[in-house]
Amino acid sequence: MLPDESDRSEMRPSLSWFAAAVLLQAIAVFSLPAYGHDDLFEMGLGACASAQGGCLGSLSGDLSLLFYDPAGLVAIQALAAETTYGLLPDGYAVTDFTLGGKGFGIGISSLEFGDVSITDEFGIPIGVTELRSTAVMIGAAWCPGGSFGDGIRWVNHLSLGLLLKSHWMTTPGDEPSIGLSADVSFALAKRWSAGPLESATLSFIQRNLIPEAHSPGGSHYSTEVRGGIQFRWDLDLNCYVRSRGDVGLGIAWRPLRQLTLRAGVRILEPTVFTYGVTLALGQFKADASVSMHPALTDEFRLEFGYEYRQ
Repeated sequence: MLPDESDRSEMRPSLSWFAAAVLLQAIAVFSLPAYGHDDLFEMGLGACASAQGGCLGSLSGDLSLLFYDPAGLVAIQALAAETTYGLLPDGYAVTDFTLGGKGFGIGISSLEFGDVSITDEFGIPIGVTELRSTAVMIGAAWCPGGSFGDGIRWVNHLSLGLLLKSHWMTTPGDEPSIGLSADVSFALAKRWSAGPLESATLSFIQRNLIPEAHSPGGSHYSTEVRGGIQFRWDLDLNCYVRSRGDVGLGIAWRPLRQLTLRAGVRILEPTVFTYGVTLALGQFKADASVSMHPALTDEFRLEFGYEYRQ
């Protein structure tokens, strides 16, 4: 059924705000430098997930699921756009722009690495140049059996996700180096209508399935398991384990409707502690995160988002 004129007049301001937010975020991404290296996908995506140590449940509804768990894109309830700018250790600066809705997502990410010394075939420095690295991600998710997998006896949410990734590096005077890869994910969840638990999630992700995309220092094939528990008093606990050995733990608590506090830890070499905050005002939201690297400078990320609701 088509909306009447009064409904359309109410929709136009919201749609205009959304279009303006997308335009400003896209300008912010493409106007900033995009220099970096081929390990761009290891930087993660967004301030919200970064504040929780890279841990997000498949039902969280955050656009960062495009990268972390593409099967979770089915939980996004409205068309949304987000942009992130982060200051990383050793002078890196990462910029992300993500656009998505229920079952799909598109992301662009760039990394500023600064000046890089060039050497000749004998290892003698001959100058300084800038490497340019840009990544594009396109994700889609499908939920068989209805919006939350109706008809499955022991879970009421089942979804499948696919993420296609491409990144390229360019050096002045050289041909661009292009890499392609893909991730697939499978997410299960259970919702309860009563009791202290609201939902529990479990996801399996296979990363970088195309061997040709492997490059020195870049992302490698790995298996990842993610899980989470959501309590009714607005408390979420999430974790992940990767086959290459690193583990992440994250927590999110919403003491107020407009405020969410986040913290996490990534158990790597070395261990990194993270924390952050989300402030939601109507259809707008802002996220800030800090990652404390023991041997490097701290990492800061700031994210702004807008959600279009009819």
